[in-house]
Amino acid sequence: KINCDASFQPSNMNGSWVIIRDSDGDVVLSGSGKVNHLLSAFQAEVIACLQSLQAAINIGVCHVILETDAVLVQQAILTDSHDHSPVAGLIEEIKDLVASNLLSFSCAFVPRSCNRAAHEMAALGLSCVEGAEHVSCDVPETIYVIAADDLLGSIN
Repeated sequence: KINCDASFQPSNMNGSWVIIRDSDGDVVLSGSGKVNHLLSAFQAEVIACLQSLQAAINIGVCHVILETDAVLVQQAILTDSHDHSPVAGLIEEIKDLVASNLLSFSCAFVPRSCNRAAHEMAALGLSCVEGAEHVSCDVPETIYVIAADDLLGSIN
């Protein structure tokens, strides 16, 4: 399962992004990074999903449940509703990654209360230097705690 989120600062058009869990809900990878010159929060969320999927594929994951707290991103990935949007190329890249690398895929909308760990990682990404993405199996302890709370929240 991948929980992804983005952080977007409209004042300077910066954004960031990834929590990847195994089938038991344990965090196996986290990541954050920064992207400058974004058009919108929607673009930041799409980039977060793209980066998350690529990270999962890089570690050999082939069955993915992607969870996002951005319902428009879920709709864009699962339908053709955003084929003419400014981020259509990024959405198409997500669809191509899924089709060519994954055996199973689903994309679900989850409320922010169940996606807090990814939200916190995205906030950390804003302090990164653009292009210096950090993907690691060494997950910050605070993120583990929040991820456990997310897991409990999604069960209840």
